[in-house]
Amino acid sequence: MVDRMVIDVPTRTIVRVIALVLAAAAAVQILDAVSRVLTWIAVSIFLAVALEPVVRVTERWMSRTWAVLTVFVGLLALVALFLAVLIIPIATQVDDLRDAAPGYLQRLERNQTIRDLNQRYKLVQKAQDAAQQAPARVFGAAGRFVNGVVATLTVLFLTLFLMFELPAIS
Repeated sequence: MVDRMVIDVPTRTIVRVIALVLAAAAAVQILDAVSRVLTWIAVSIFLAVALEPVVRVTERWMSRTWAVLTVFVGLLALVALFLAVLIIPIATQVDDLRDAAPGYLQRLERNQTIRDLNQRYKLVQKAQDAAQQAPARVFGAAGRFVNGVVATLTVLFLTLFLMFELPAIS
């Protein structure tokens, strides 16, 4: 005969455990909801602290306000330069590809292997279907671009405000 041991768990303990699990789940959801903003704040703090030595050096020749504004304008210039170096070649390559595409298509139409593959796998039909879905992808990419611009502007202005207030904070 097997003796069974009975463990008596009070209702209060069960309620506490359930409350802790629900509180932990709520905390995870809240952190997930604000994670993007927390990342923006962290990047802004990093930039403000990283630029503080430059502001201090610049303060030798001008007031703190003008030093912060000068360093911030320099930061904006670096961001603009980076974007120009990145965007201009990409835009040029996209334009070149768009101009060369009809010639590429004509060469592909003359290729016997491509014609055979098209007959077997209906490649032209699949390409046309994909082209019809392109506007939805473009709008999705535009939305991500707008989100990126908003995030960048938010980080830059948070950085500016933190640069102004860093001496008072520390």
